[in-house]
Amino acid sequence: MLSHKDMRALVETAFLNQIGRVPTRSEAQCLQAVGWLETNYASSWKGPGVGSWNFGAIQRGGWSGSFFEYTDTHPNADGTSTPYKIGFRKYSTAVDGVADLCRVVYLAFDTRRQALVAAGKGDTLGFSTWLHKYPCYYEGFGATDAERIAHHHNAVLNAIKLQCAELGEPMPEAQPLPVIAPALLLGAKGEAVKVWQRIVGVKDDGDFGGGTQTATRAWQHTHTLPETGVVTMADLIAAGLAPAPEPQP
Repeated sequence: MLSHKDMRALVETAFLNQIGRVPTRSEAQCLQAVGWLETNYASSWKGPGVGSWNFGAIQRGGWSGSFFEYTDTHPNADGTSTPYKIGFRKYSTAVDGVADLCRVVYLAFDTRRQALVAAGKGDTLGFSTWLHKYPCYYEGFGATDAERIAHHHNAVLNAIKLQCAELGEPMPEAQPLPVIAPALLLGAKGEAVKVWQRIVGVKDDGDFGGGTQTATRAWQHTHTLPETGVVTMADLIAAGLAPAPEPQP
């Protein structure tokens, strides 16, 4: 079983590699809570065989790697549950497991990046809520969505309390995300440019030159955004540096 210190190191490395910047404390705490819960509680979420990890209880889906079958339960509106068999991803190392956990929790499933924004703000209830909504990362237990979210949120808080006790940290609180005022473009300089350069994977020298512009266009292409080389609000939302607007009814 990994210590909270060791797990944090894996979480911070995965976040940096997947998202391109160092996580805030609360972003790391929330991601670590999900991985810790899924691998160390309930049925442990470990596949058959020594050294196989399933951080985050990520369903197989289109996963082409190793997996194991598990009998999970689907919650019903009357509070009962119905069992069903499902495949869960299996990893040969903890590093691989945490990397995929970061992709799924903060990038792949939450298409509007709202779970990442909530975690960055220290909003643990929002974190649990968005994971449940876009689409359903977890089903949970309880008769209603509100009950299921509340149970998940309570479990996340308890997991974070264990981290805080071992690492000597405070519980999540409101923390500002890195602020970038759009639009950043060729010739811009300063700390905001450094933050963006970490996102697109170039040297963070604070000078928005031709290399940063080219990397920005490549990043925009990957995220299906207009390939202008200019950083706009749409880019900030896609990078998890700004909240997406609520959908209009």
